[in-house]
Amino acid sequence: MKKLIVILLILAMFTCTAFAAGTSTFSVGKSTATYVTIPMDGSTKVTVTLGQNSVNKDMSFADHISKAASEFGATPSVSVNGTYFNAYYKTNQELGFPDNCANITQTVMINGRVVTGGGSGYKATLGITSDGRALIDNVEIKPYLEVSGSKYYSWGVNRNFVSNSTAVSIFTEELGYPVDIPETCKVLVISNGKISAVSSGSAGTEVSTGTSLVVFGEDAWKNAIKWNPSLKAGSSASIKTEFNPTNGIKTDWNKVVTAVAGNPWILSGGVDMTDGYTPTEAKLNRDAVLQRTFAGVKSDGTLIIGTVNASPAGLASVLATQGIVDAMLLDGGGSSALASNGKAVTSPGRKLANVIHFYTSGSGSAVSDPVKSDIPFTDVSASAYFRNAVKWAYQNQVTSGVSSTLFGPNESCTRGQVVTFLWRAAGKPSPAKTDNVFTDVKSSDYYYEAVLWAVEKGITTGSSATIFSPDEPCSNAHIVTFIWRALGSPDKTGQGSWYSDAITWAEKSGLLKGTYNGTFNIEANCPRANVVEYLYRYYSK
Repeated sequence: MKKLIVILLILAMFTCTAFAAGTSTFSVGKSTATYVTIPMDGSTKVTVTLGQNSVNKDMSFADHISKAASEFGATPSVSVNGTYFNAYYKTNQELGFPDNCANITQTVMINGRVVTGGGSGYKATLGITSDGRALIDNVEIKPYLEVSGSKYYSWGVNRNFVSNSTAVSIFTEELGYPVDIPETCKVLVISNGKISAVSSGSAGTEVSTGTSLVVFGEDAWKNAIKWNPSLKAGSSASIKTEFNPTNGIKTDWNKVVTAVAGNPWILSGGVDMTDGYTPTEAKLNRDAVLQRTFAGVKSDGTLIIGTVNASPAGLASVLATQGIVDAMLLDGGGSSALASNGKAVTSPGRKLANVIHFYTSGSGSAVSDPVKSDIPFTDVSASAYFRNAVKWAYQNQVTSGVSSTLFGPNESCTRGQVVTFLWRAAGKPSPAKTDNVFTDVKSSDYYYEAVLWAVEKGITTGSSATIFSPDEPCSNAHIVTFIWRALGSPDKTGQGSWYSDAITWAEKSGLLKGTYNGTFNIEANCPRANVVEYLYRYYSK
């Protein structure tokens, strides 16, 4: 009888039970973990809000949720605190900005851009790919400037290493404060895919909206300019990110567009990783019992986000029994926060510097918005900003879904798909000429007429004289430029890169409004949701 009672108690310890709207629980020793289950099947949109739009400031958890709701037109399904920051406003010599600020101390990527951290060193990281998958691994995240094929790796983004003559630093508009840059440094202003200016450093330097600063220390600049004369105003330039996962697949991590690093890494492939972790402070010791926020991925790709008062080792052992294969800790203690449908389930004891938000309409999510019968897609919620565009595209046969029930709003589009959408939106006009110079475009391909039409109208060319590259992903710069050319290239100046006029026009005309968070990343792959939204805004009139 006693053995039966013990068995029942053990079973009860590992049994999930309904907790509240959208949440469930499991036991970790004497504590109860509260968590939400998020389907990462391509239907979930993820973003990160920063305190007052800065990596050095904070605001209340409620304000973070309100900010996300304002930007995306809907309350997030799930909101959870992000990574570690200078919560006690202690003096931080590395900052070089106001000492007493809420500086985020780990890496954060938003919309394909690292906004803080990065550089050398591996950290447990939650990454969300452009096609909506969740990844957790121990990852080195290395932002770099690329000019004429040469890469200049940054020591960190919005980290002040300018006093080191061999350092390369990147500063973005999310810095939130001016930075003093020594005159011995060279400052490259990166804007719209090119170097717009090169100057010496100066005190009180600020980062303008839509730009980034790449700062070379004196020795770093001497070495760089010696081998690359293209490091000058007017040259094409881009800031990119290299991911080096410990166990994961590099090509998967190269698709990551949203990322938050933390520590420690507690599960990998279902194996407890806490035993080999060397904590940077006592509260991260594997046996230290404190309030924690955790993220875990199941073998089927489902993401689990939750909070619990437990040790890293105790939590890891229980998560493994719940089907979690990879897991990590986010910030914890007084920063632990979890909300379902905008309502706090775990309330933090302080303001927060960064919060992760999830929007999902699939089954098993914390919120399930019923989709009306006018479109069949279960991954397009009634409150999605692109819903009317999807309805228009579907009903006008501009595009269908990736399946009979899924639209795939976060999936990228190929060049062949985008020119086909444009051609259909324009009424499927027949090309005047049927001469086809592209060896990779056949008359049997669905995009055959669309490609001939688009080339004939000057909307696009091939990637070479004989290659169109129909399966190559279409970037934000490409789709905006295609639409701009299709509309007659309004306000054309001929200055800058091939897409500069198009991007300027798109920003002024309101084409991009409400479709991205933070700075528009011209090189990121444009998701299907935004492709149809952009087309809808001009072709539905």
